[in-house]
Amino acid sequence: MSTEKSIVADVRRLSQATVIGEDHNKFKLGSFWEKGPAIFIFLRHFACMACRAHALDVWSQREKFEKAGAQLYFIGNGAPSMLKAFKEDLGLQDAWIFTDPHLEAFHAAGFKRGVMAAFGPRSLFSLGKLKAQGFSPKPWSEEQGDRLQLGGVLAVKPGGVITYQYMSEYQGDFEDAEPSEMIESGKPK
Repeated sequence: MSTEKSIVADVRRLSQATVIGEDHNKFKLGSFWEKGPAIFIFLRHFACMACRAHALDVWSQREKFEKAGAQLYFIGNGAPSMLKAFKEDLGLQDAWIFTDPHLEAFHAAGFKRGVMAAFGPRSLFSLGKLKAQGFSPKPWSEEQGDRLQLGGVLAVKPGGVITYQYMSEYQGDFEDAEPSEMIESGKPK
């Protein structure tokens, strides 16, 4: 769903949002874009079939992100104890993956949350397509994260300049934009 939209993320709030790493250390999100462009892939939750498919797709293209000079970060919202299993399940041991169990960054980014967004007809259709491609759902528990929260993508340059935002409208709604386009365009999607 690629329609022109304005950026709704509040970079000041986003920079102060705390995320947690696999080692349970806490980081201010703003520290991630201090030295170079950061591209954040926000995931619904760690058991989400669509998010797992999206994470695998993005990770398979990581060289494009590196070539564009950007650092890639994945942010879920489950318990920190879920990070290791998520990385191992998907073979993402080298990826920077964090969690935001209080949804601070998700709220600051303005990402959608709700029953119809997460489980409406478009989500169900999208999940059906993913199943047909061979993806399967993982058992969900509260530790995996908020089932009603949707994700998206943000690109932020040093100085807190948001150059790209894509907000998922339903499960499996991801845009396939080039990393260089995300960093340079300044046009939200």
